[in-house]
Amino acid sequence: MNIEVVIGSNYGDEGKGLVTEYLCRNRPSPIVILSNGGCQRGHTVNNKELSCRHIFHHFGSGTLLGIPTVLSRTFLLNPITFVEEWNSLPVKPVVFRAPGCLLQLPGDMFTNQMLEINRDKDRHGSCGWGIWETISRNERNKLTFESFAKMSYDQKKETILEAYEYQRWYRLNKMEINEIVEEQITSNPFIDHFISDFIFMYQHTIPLKYDNLLDTDWKEYGFNIETFIVENGQGLGLDEEYTNDKIHTTPTSCGLKGARLAIGAGVQNEKLIGNYVSRSYFTRHGAGPFPEETKDLSYIDYTNIYNPYQGHMRFGKMDFYHFNIMKDRILNDAKNYKASDYRIIITHRSYNDFISHFASWNDSNILYSFNDDSRHIR
Repeated sequence: MNIEVVIGSNYGDEGKGLVTEYLCRNRPSPIVILSNGGCQRGHTVNNKELSCRHIFHHFGSGTLLGIPTVLSRTFLLNPITFVEEWNSLPVKPVVFRAPGCLLQLPGDMFTNQMLEINRDKDRHGSCGWGIWETISRNERNKLTFESFAKMSYDQKKETILEAYEYQRWYRLNKMEINEIVEEQITSNPFIDHFISDFIFMYQHTIPLKYDNLLDTDWKEYGFNIETFIVENGQGLGLDEEYTNDKIHTTPTSCGLKGARLAIGAGVQNEKLIGNYVSRSYFTRHGAGPFPEETKDLSYIDYTNIYNPYQGHMRFGKMDFYHFNIMKDRILNDAKNYKASDYRIIITHRSYNDFISHFASWNDSNILYSFNDDSRHIR
């Protein structure tokens, strides 16, 4: 099996969706595997054939090309965002789900949002989708998508309320709570709506037999898959393994380790190619250390707009010093998790502009660069 992994080199928002679609166009019989995190990802693709710009949250960035998506065992499933995004797509997607996927509940998102608001200036930089809260809750009481599906309607309601009750007293205790929103998310109409979205997602995703994706016979499902394209979320700068910051980070693995966990057993014998993505400048959407930040630098960004949890997008110039720090992160990840090859891919700049500006950096590494059209890459 050919395996290529798309990895953010910095703090997320590098152009991973663009690169994923490029690989889908140029690799034989691909399938896209969503690995770490969940619907907090916002991977933007501009598809010229369909005259469509789409921000992918719960679907692989090859979806507009008809490429199937696998929700791997390390990807968190959120029925609310799944249904919303499904209805916004101009194509009918094909989506597989692994049996070990964890389920996100409304209380996970609400708890995350209330905590961030109460932190005020000490915010962690979370986007409010409840990734950390979901993982933390499941360490106490594991709830998979499949186990929730087996419950009766009343058991589902009870599970949702019990999970939030725990978060209410042990996570939000003594904090200022938006009681109006709390009343809404614990109301019968809202819970019924969530369960309805869950049923829709259950009916519109194809269950796999195994979490270990190399064990799957894709021909059973009508596909002759030759290439795994693992689409990671977030970036190495948010991974605790590559930063001394332990607060403004993610509980998931953003590099090759995360890709290997998503694929499962047997992957240690497979060769993985790392595609490490960065813009031609640095970005960070949310709080946290940003040594590359340049205060007077600003770009128009239609994906990473202001929100009350992350705030505004921040930008930084890519100078030689910080480029080499980024490159060290990439080399460490490629070496630690045994990439058979790796590429550094620069987005948001034309190739000629990039090379003319950074000519001294065009060394033995393979440097690619392209703009917002994945059909054109150098």
